Amino acid sequence: MKKKFKFIGLFLCAFFVVASVIFSGDSSKIFANLTKGSSNNNAVAAVNNENYVPKKDYSSNLVANYKMDETSGTVCKDSSGNGNDGTYSGTTSVTDNDGTYRSFNGINDYIQFSKPIIPIGKKSIKFMVKTNAASNTMYLVNQDYSDPFTGNLILMSTSGKISWFESNGGNRLFTITSNKSINDNLWHQVMFIWDGTTNTNGVKLYIDDLSNPDAQVTASSNLQSKVTNNLSVGLDNRTNINWYFKGSLKNLQIYNDVIDYNSIATGITLNKTTDSIEENKTDTLTAAVTPDDTTNKTVKWTSSDTGIAKVDENTGEITAGNNEGTVTITATTQDGSNLSAKCTVTVTKANNPTPITDDSDKAALNVTMTNGQVKQYNVTMNEVNKFISWYKLRSAGSGDPFYEFDITQSSNPDIKRTDYVIFDKISSFEVDDYTK
Repeated sequence: MKKKFKFIGLFLCAFFVVASVIFSGDSSKIFANLTKGSSNNNAVAAVNNENYVPKKDYSSNLVANYKMDETSGTVCKDSSGNGNDGTYSGTTSVTDNDGTYRSFNGINDYIQFSKPIIPIGKKSIKFMVKTNAASNTMYLVNQDYSDPFTGNLILMSTSGKISWFESNGGNRLFTITSNKSINDNLWHQVMFIWDGTTNTNGVKLYIDDLSNPDAQVTASSNLQSKVTNNLSVGLDNRTNINWYFKGSLKNLQIYNDVIDYNSIATGITLNKTTDSIEENKTDTLTAAVTPDDTTNKTVKWTSSDTGIAKVDENTGEITAGNNEGTVTITATTQDGSNLSAKCTVTVTKANNPTPITDDSDKAALNVTMTNGQVKQYNVTMNEVNKFISWYKLRSAGSGDPFYEFDITQSSNPDIKRTDYVIFDKISSFEVDDYTK
């Protein structure tokens, strides 16, 4: 029994790949590089601010690529090099801040092809679409639709949800429908994939986010027949059926494989942009890579001058050398986005306690505490004079309530030790000045 659907969408009676990506000839460089928000008056892309890159080179699997960026003539050029050109019947070429694309009037505009084009077996279909239609059925792509039909169908319901069907005669292999509605007059990136099997969730639908499916289902059968009808875009090719697409399309791509994407980094920040380290000391920088679902968040650390400071390329730990100076530490993403963040590190002279080498400047300061304990400090006369000045100020009711003595041991200079002598606990003190 044939089911009828009232749709305002797109009809795909054939498998096709439509890509909302920048295609530069090498499909390993197909990036879905779309951002939210735009200051122009044109419809902006309703996608998250993320980049995507294929997990491998799919150039050999590209069956057809229709950028729809022609500004004259009637040829819809297949830029894959496979010669699967189509013919524009009507449609309008539009160039604005969103690029160059094709607009369909929903009345009699479509693209006709002389071949079926969409492959049997596993496939991916990607495209960019923009529409605000809210009534009537609209067929986006149609390869073969009859009773019973054999082929593929992509269409959009009056609620703006997009669906993909595949049947083999009277046998419906699967139906997948989006959870999101896309008839909001914004550019959306849509990708349908099927692995050609009955594996669990082998059919997936992506909208704007190419790493997380919006919907996924399991095909009931993988029995497929060769479709003989030619591909058309924008209409139902059955006699006396006027279900045309109203909206805009660009970057339609068709693959004979399942295209799998990684989410790549769009930003990187460090916990510090400047740092200061003493000679022979260490510090560790950390990097934050965004977005959170970036597939590979690995960064590589480098130093602009390892003579000043080295950095562990994996952990970000900085080790200062024996020389003062300034060095730039850089963290670079390793997922293909090649983003980097920098920290300027200044290596300073170590602030070690000044050794006492001149006995004529040495003194033994003996401080007797109220509990009878005597604390002895071997210090310089300058330190003795500072202590006496503090004691007098404190006796007059001003100054700090305690005095600090640096008792760091020369045998362990990396651990600074401080002794705090509380004024109220001092009973008396005396100074033994060394004269030899």
